[in-house]
Amino acid sequence: MSFGDVIRSAASPSLSPYTHSEGIGGDIDTIWYCDLSYDGDDKVYELDTSDLSEIRSGICPDTSPYGIGGKADAIWHCDLHKKIYELDTSDFSVVRSGDSPGAYPCGIGGDAATIWHCDGNPAQRTHELDTSDFSSIRSAAWSAYSVGGNTYIIWTCNAHVDTISQWDTFDFSEIRSAYSPDSTPFGIGGNTQVLWHCDDVAHKIYELDAAMPIAGYLWVEGTELHYINADAFERHVTGTSLGGSHALGFWIDGIYLHYIDGAGADRQITGIASGATGQTPGYFWVEGNFLHYIDGNGDERYAPL
Repeated sequence: MSFGDVIRSAASPSLSPYTHSEGIGGDIDTIWYCDLSYDGDDKVYELDTSDLSEIRSGICPDTSPYGIGGKADAIWHCDLHKKIYELDTSDFSVVRSGDSPGAYPCGIGGDAATIWHCDGNPAQRTHELDTSDFSSIRSAAWSAYSVGGNTYIIWTCNAHVDTISQWDTFDFSEIRSAYSPDSTPFGIGGNTQVLWHCDDVAHKIYELDAAMPIAGYLWVEGTELHYINADAFERHVTGTSLGGSHALGFWIDGIYLHYIDGAGADRQITGIASGATGQTPGYFWVEGNFLHYIDGNGDERYAPL
């Protein structure tokens, strides 16, 4: 399987033709979901991760819900009344609320430490919000209709072009994308381990393949050397530029780890000596959060974060 492939799917909790799937989020142990109904109450749900069925539900704090996300210990929610909410995980009651920075809130996600949020016309921005007061910390022009993820990853979907994407948490740039399994993707969430998705027209809930690289995977983005750590989180370091124009690659020279950046420049990282000596030079690997390597003297070093 590859990124975006359907692992499994199920019908949304409400099969009414007048109900629309609007938001989904959570983590590997929890799914939060919301829908908008034109013939009943707008609801928020907890779904079962084993079969995507409803565990419990409650009434949304206001009409026109358009986004939900979080994890087992946090629920973030937004609606078209330009409001952001923190909901109680035990009964879906409002813990607190505040104004959205945009005029058309249409997606929200994150975890207890981070909130990702997007708004539509006319601003068309994606934001990182402050968890204390819901103000915008930073934002960028969007190409998303919904957003989710956690501190370490951003998932987005776009109903205008029927795609799902992974974005970079540093600058909101797109890392990769794939087509949604149906024609109107409206909600997305999860973390580095799992990807939840819902579709407005098909009235379905999906688990999609997140297809995260394995620990130790290295690649270059711009001037940065990125890698997947032992917990499957993406990390990066930036080496000192030595200039030049070279083919892509990684190598050890003396005490330095070298790589070629996106512009073809040679960059070097000065690792911190771990104290281990007498090793075979040239190896590099990931251990915990750090990228380790054996320098030309046989000493183990690790790249600083």
